Amino acid sequence: MARKIILIFLASLVVAFFAVMQGCSPAPYSGDSGGSSGVGGGGGSQQQPQPKVWIYGTLTGNYTPEWKIVGITPDDTKYYGNVNTSTGNYSVEVPSNTFILLVAFKDANNNNLYELGELRVQTNLDRVISNLSNVNISIPNFYSTSVNIKVSNNIYGLKIGVFIADTNDNNFVFSSPTNSTNFEVTLNPTFPSNSDVVWGIYYDTIQNGIIDAANLGVGYIYVEPILLEGGFTWNTSTNLTITLVPQMVTGRVELIGGASGFDKVVLGDYNSGIFFTASELYGYGQVSGGNYEIK
Repeated sequence: MARKIILIFLASLVVAFFAVMQGCSPAPYSGDSGGSSGVGGGGGSQQQPQPKVWIYGTLTGNYTPEWKIVGITPDDTKYYGNVNTSTGNYSVEVPSNTFILLVAFKDANNNNLYELGELRVQTNLDRVISNLSNVNISIPNFYSTSVNIKVSNNIYGLKIGVFIADTNDNNFVFSSPTNSTNFEVTLNPTFPSNSDVVWGIYYDTIQNGIIDAANLGVGYIYVEPILLEGGFTWNTSTNLTITLVPQMVTGRVELIGGASGFDKVVLGDYNSGIFFTASELYGYGQVSGGNYEIK
């Protein structure tokens, strides 16, 4: 079935468009610094703090003292727990009556914060309304390799990079973005041995040199356009060749009925409805003098 394409005109949004001849692709993460957040009051009444509950369990399997624990709520607030480095037993206090993404992470720089690129193993918990025990997380064997990736035909000079991700636990590695027409990079991922591994291209519209996504506790929403492809089998000598197929969409915006302020246009997958994720956003462009161009 042919895909349906929808154009949306709006005041502010960014994305990019590609089609790829061959490939495979992942999902990345962009984390914030952590800590519990309090609830303040004001005026004549004081808002009561949200009740808390405890989650208890053990980090098992290939646990080492570098591994730590954090509970993440849907608004991306992080609640760091305590881990007994001798036994792997942990406890973490989180708000009650909310969904929790429980993440064991390998604190590579020992700063007690989960940060972009650190190894992680995660489990989703439904709405937590009371203390939970025996929520054990097994740390798997991790496997490292080197992947050489050649990208060609970026003729519009979009600032893009490539990434490889483990879709089970959202571990990933990525290259710095470039606007070169043809480029070659080598990525060195370390993933669990049982991972579903994918690769992708991201468009650095935020211009900060990394791939960006909002962690919603139970999943990720990319805030920059990405091109996701299917999984691929990787080994100690994996190579990928990606040939981009650039396309351009042009048109004109006619505002009627006194409408104003529409200065951008977004091209997306109609089958996804109005609410796109980044992998369903194909491109964006500026509206100037009523005309737009999407690359």
